[in-house]
Amino acid sequence: MEKLSKTTLLASIIFCICVFLISFSTLNKFTTNAVNETSEEQLSDVNKKSSELCKIRMENVLDNKLDIFTENLLESGAIERNKISTDVIIELTKYFKKENFIEIMGVKVDSEVIFVNENDEIISTDENKINGILSDRRNVFKYSIDGEDYLVIKKALGNYAEHDITTVYLHKDGSINTDLLIPVYMESSYAVVSDSEGNGIFYSNKDMSKVKLDNILDVLLTYSEGNSEVVNKVKIDMFNGKSGIIKYEGPRGKIWMSYSPIGFEDLYLGTVIPEYVIDETINEISNLNLISTTVIMIDIILIAGFFKLVEIFERKKYNKILNLDPVTNGNSYKKFNDELEKIYNKEIKAIYMAIDIDNFKIVNTVLGKECGDQVLKKIYNILAFHIENNGCYCRKEADNFLAFYKYKNYEEVEHIVNIICESIRHIILPQDHILIPSVGICYMNKKDISVENLEVNAIIAKKKSKNKINEFYSYFEDSNLYEMIDNKSILDDMNRALINKEFRLVYQPKFDAKTKKVVGAEALIRWTKPDNSTIFPNEFIPVAEKTGFITFIDSYVFKLLCEKQAEWMERGYDIVPISVNISREKLKDVSFIYEYLEIVRYCGIEKEYVQLEITEGDTYSYDNVKSNIVDIIKDAGFKVLIDDFGVGYSSLTMLKDIQADSLKLDRSFIMDDSSSGKSMLKHIIKIAKTFNYKIVAEGVETEEQYNLLKEDCDEIQGYYFSKPLEEEEFIDKYLRD
Repeated sequence: MEKLSKTTLLASIIFCICVFLISFSTLNKFTTNAVNETSEEQLSDVNKKSSELCKIRMENVLDNKLDIFTENLLESGAIERNKISTDVIIELTKYFKKENFIEIMGVKVDSEVIFVNENDEIISTDENKINGILSDRRNVFKYSIDGEDYLVIKKALGNYAEHDITTVYLHKDGSINTDLLIPVYMESSYAVVSDSEGNGIFYSNKDMSKVKLDNILDVLLTYSEGNSEVVNKVKIDMFNGKSGIIKYEGPRGKIWMSYSPIGFEDLYLGTVIPEYVIDETINEISNLNLISTTVIMIDIILIAGFFKLVEIFERKKYNKILNLDPVTNGNSYKKFNDELEKIYNKEIKAIYMAIDIDNFKIVNTVLGKECGDQVLKKIYNILAFHIENNGCYCRKEADNFLAFYKYKNYEEVEHIVNIICESIRHIILPQDHILIPSVGICYMNKKDISVENLEVNAIIAKKKSKNKINEFYSYFEDSNLYEMIDNKSILDDMNRALINKEFRLVYQPKFDAKTKKVVGAEALIRWTKPDNSTIFPNEFIPVAEKTGFITFIDSYVFKLLCEKQAEWMERGYDIVPISVNISREKLKDVSFIYEYLEIVRYCGIEKEYVQLEITEGDTYSYDNVKSNIVDIIKDAGFKVLIDDFGVGYSSLTMLKDIQADSLKLDRSFIMDDSSSGKSMLKHIIKIAKTFNYKIVAEGVETEEQYNLLKEDCDEIQGYYFSKPLEEEEFIDKYLRD
């Protein structure tokens, strides 16, 4: 038995030695062949990646260096609407040329052309050489001046302050240019950039880059007549915009060159490497194979044990990472779902909650990401404090949180949701910012619903809660899903309508209560579909509000009104102020005011001719009053009208809290012809007048209503005077002289 064991051991050793020798021989042969076969592919791949980098470098030269010069030029005041200061342009050109080691630099502003040479002398613009540079459509090209070859880099700014501006700089052939340095494949290789005809642009090796304008294909032909075939291949490939790789006879042996289009104009990048460099690599690999094979056989045993140990530690570490959220240091989304799976099929009563913060991006933008992360940690801690061991919770992503909570009765559900919402709202932030939570709730009692659908249903309910005023949560119902599908269809139609400009405006005039003269109007949206059917606002506005699409409609209507006012003013019409509504969704992000200011500036009209209407409830919903939304709008120069006044929650309290310009009395007051209703209307108007509000009565339909209001109100709007009018009718009746 002992003898058999020794024989077996000897056979095993011999077998291992044979395997070692065969492996070494095979590996050596395979490696040599593989290096030869893959060198071309590797070189081609590297060249393509370098081409992408080269494109970035070329664009940076245009976008950065020339943009910096152009910005300095514009900031200097040398170019204004009615003035061009030649002296300032010359001084800036000389300074920039010197700082950036540029031989010749030029600027063209309209017909004014200024070029400065390397001696800071002004080059005569009468010469055809300058006109040739400016008339060439290319941005990067070779150009000859007085027998000297130059690399031209040019950029046209286009129309600025009613001027066409073009900046140009020229580098002499052979000059060093660090802007265009490109990493090379190997230490002994170099890169060359040319146009699609082979005309050189610049050359880079590992140390430097310089302008080199020789035609690289002509250079190849000087090495050997046998290179003509590969030169023709390159010409055809470059003409067709293709990549390729060639071997040609160089001055000191065979050379490889890979070439690829850069993607910038018609430029190509060529990577050049001597073949002996690759041969040296193969020899080095062959020598290393002997050592590598021996080491590999020893290492296999050690590595197997090491990886087993690492696997144990990595599994623990990986599980910890997967179960930990990097922002809150609490439960991850995976950990949450693992805990949910454990309890979902058990007979327990629980709710699933999806929670986020309305316009949380404002916190990150205004207060900074660090502050935003602190807020997320506080929200997570609120969930941890109130849910404790009765469920699980996590931050999924951004400001989106998920939680499930095991409850005993329905009163407990209301309590836990309310206390979470209030705790979030009471997080103290700088600059009086207030967090507005939105919570969607889905009962987990239906076991035929998958875990994934629980989350979807809670998110649907959460979106529904965003449309409520001063209520921060909603429960999922099956009807929500069908409603969402219907809304999606209408939303697609509205999106198409916006693109195709199917929305239009009609105008309901406002009249001076005493003189009965037109003093303004309200722009109202209408939707005419391609089949000429009209969709009225009450059919699509509710869906737009629920989905958030209303913010796009707000912007569209405001821009369309500004364009109309500008058009009418240009025609010489006697325009009047016209108001448009702003939705609650639009008011959530105060940055809309910058968008509106830019539209007014672009259209070239005064802000007094576009007034903004805010529904009374919206000034209080989501605590907009605490963010002084009305003050922000007025500070921007717009007049603010409070629409539907009298139907909100704290109408009279609001009068002292906000400083709008006008109040539009809700038509329900106008329609109430009871003595108590009329008395209440009189008192409301009287109180509003003490705060210097202009009073607008809307929905006036009868002479009796007009007679009741004409002494106390400033303006009247309603069918008694005029229904909403189409554009041409409105112009004919009230704007033409």
